[in-house]
Amino acid sequence: MEYVLTPDRQTLFNVSGAFHIPPANFFLSIRLMLRLIFPFIICIFLFFSVADSKSVFGQYRFDTWTTDNGLPQNGVREIAQTPDGYLWFTTFDGLVRFDGVRFTTYGKGNTKGIINNRFTGLFADKDGTLYATTMEDGILTVFRNGVFSSFTSEQVPGHYIQDIKPDEKGEVRFLSEDEDRTTKSWYYLRDGQFVFIEKQYSDFQTKVFQGRSGAVWTITPTQTTESRNGNQTVYPLQIKPLNYQINTFEDKEGNLWLGERTVHKLGNGKVETFGEKDGLIQSHYHSFWEAKDGSVWFSSGGASTNGVGLIQYKDNKLRVWGAEDGLLGSSIFSVFHDREDTLWLATNKGLSRLRKRLISSFSTKDGIDNSEVYPLYRDRQDNVWICTIKGLSIYRNGKFETVDLKTSDSAAPEDETWRKGRMPVQSLWEDSGGKMWVGISGGIYVFENGIARFLQKSKNHHVFAIRGDKDGNV
Repeated sequence: MEYVLTPDRQTLFNVSGAFHIPPANFFLSIRLMLRLIFPFIICIFLFFSVADSKSVFGQYRFDTWTTDNGLPQNGVREIAQTPDGYLWFTTFDGLVRFDGVRFTTYGKGNTKGIINNRFTGLFADKDGTLYATTMEDGILTVFRNGVFSSFTSEQVPGHYIQDIKPDEKGEVRFLSEDEDRTTKSWYYLRDGQFVFIEKQYSDFQTKVFQGRSGAVWTITPTQTTESRNGNQTVYPLQIKPLNYQINTFEDKEGNLWLGERTVHKLGNGKVETFGEKDGLIQSHYHSFWEAKDGSVWFSSGGASTNGVGLIQYKDNKLRVWGAEDGLLGSSIFSVFHDREDTLWLATNKGLSRLRKRLISSFSTKDGIDNSEVYPLYRDRQDNVWICTIKGLSIYRNGKFETVDLKTSDSAAPEDETWRKGRMPVQSLWEDSGGKMWVGISGGIYVFENGIARFLQKSKNHHVFAIRGDKDGNV
């Protein structure tokens, strides 16, 4: 049994020939309800239908802030977040605080206690204290309890502070490059004085890294050895020169990632090297992390090198997120994950943020038949059908296609023949047998195996919705 709303919108027409007169206010209520919820339904349906398909366009987006938005300078170097939620980052023209809307710049021209504007390193302690460093003259600036103070190059030991991190007890310590620039030393800052801890000697011939799986990786210029559960695996891998810039990361599957001028993945006795064939240039690859979906990410650039942006490895494929995706600065100096796990990028052309795209927009430029879209339907093969004012499109295998229904009767009159680009499709439904029912302004087509059959008794009727009940009726 099938009902079709007649042009006067007051009578339900039964395809079998019977009539039913609904209550007078029935369609008024339905129309008001649809007007309120229809746009919402379309957005939610499109999101879940397309986002759940095998191929999704534009899963991520970049937001970027530059001097046009209030930055004092576009070259951002390091990012940190204090417990009060503010983001801080360093530039060569001051220390900047960001509340999500406004930038506030602190420099020697407007802030007591700051004596140099060319900031590079940054660290936020859990107690709210902020430490900012400069490279060229070795100054350390401290922001505590709303007050800035600075240690001059004469007070800071060594050439400059290269790294700041807490020890195993949580006390902040500082790694300073010694004056001879061949060694480094660790210091505490206690009662305004730097207290020596130990020297750190750089061994450029061997680097030992312990992964979260418990495996110990020993990296030399000619090979990398994996020690796991009493067994050793040797990976022949040439890394020359082996220096402090090499970055190591172990993913959940126990693979070791090495970032240097290119990227290597080591695991299960195999070495996979990514390079120009994968879209990677000679650069500095760093800041590896693993997302919840299991994909491994890393960044490129910084350290006086060019970059291509962010790189994502998923399903054994690399995907470069760069200029074509809206990332202004493809050379990334550092990556920061805030408390909400939002990703912030310090680039050579501004501050950038990477976020998942919750709703993606598609139009005729993507292959949809027309930009005025009506209902959408996902069939049992996970294809998404899009009804438009002038036709029907389908999203499958990662792209949109226009559907041209061929009728079974070549001698059918024009008003019973599917006319491409002139059919306002208003409803869609797939029955238990896999046939697609297509309701238009003027009737119903039943589509199966590439052939469309027009239902004569639906002729000249607007079909706004099609649905099946538990008894198999339409």
